[in-house]
Amino acid sequence: MAVDAASCYDALTACEQANTVELAPVEAVLLRSLDFVGGTTLKRIKPLRLLALIVEDVGRYPQSRIGDIHQRSGLEIPRSRIRRGIEQLLKDGKLHSEGIRSGTRYGLP
Repeated sequence: MAVDAASCYDALTACEQANTVELAPVEAVLLRSLDFVGGTTLKRIKPLRLLALIVEDVGRYPQSRIGDIHQRSGLEIPRSRIRRGIEQLLKDGKLHSEGIRSGTRYGLP
């Protein structure tokens, strides 16, 4: 039985579809003209942007602990995502670590 792309797309859940849709950026002028009061959040930051944010933070503040990186990156981002990002960067060789457990500090290689 052959399955075409259209039927596969119809089978996606709403969550999967939301992840595939790219929204155009909204101009700040438009938001100001509408008196938009909503704030911005990093809760849904894309993984690659989070990794770049971590690398930039560690570059500016060498020998940082995960709690310091989390604090500066944004507490609305779950600490587990920060930890997974750091683990990925260590695996890719973009960060190095010194110490163990709560004394672990991260820096650029």
